[in-house]
Amino acid sequence: MSAASTLMTCTNIYITNPIISKSGVSMAAPLGATMVRRKRTRSRRRKTFSINLLETGAGLAFLDAANAGQAAQSFIKGDINGGLNTLSNAFKTNKNDFIKIGVGTLAAKLVLGSMGGSKVLGSVGPLKLRA
Repeated sequence: MSAASTLMTCTNIYITNPIISKSGVSMAAPLGATMVRRKRTRSRRRKTFSINLLETGAGLAFLDAANAGQAAQSFIKGDINGGLNTLSNAFKTNKNDFIKIGVGTLAAKLVLGSMGGSKVLGSVGPLKLRA
């Protein structure tokens, strides 16, 4: 008899642990019987995710003030010095814009933090738009 056929014949035999009744007598389950196992409950992954509108808006405003689009195009073309010069000049010339964006975002977060209630402004499908 080959090893594969031996393995095939042994797959129908189930070895079970002895079952102890309330009286303390050990009873074995009959061969071929299987014990029922409960399904493990698994935690599910959340199907929604949140987008913080204040931080997203502030980030986009910072990118716009820094001329990040022009710098990224320079980086893609391989002109690293040109991209860094674009960013450097934008940071020097738009200093007041950066301060306004930062202070405005901070003030809006403080005001919204002091307000009670739900911070969810709306939802689109699985997206939750939060303030």
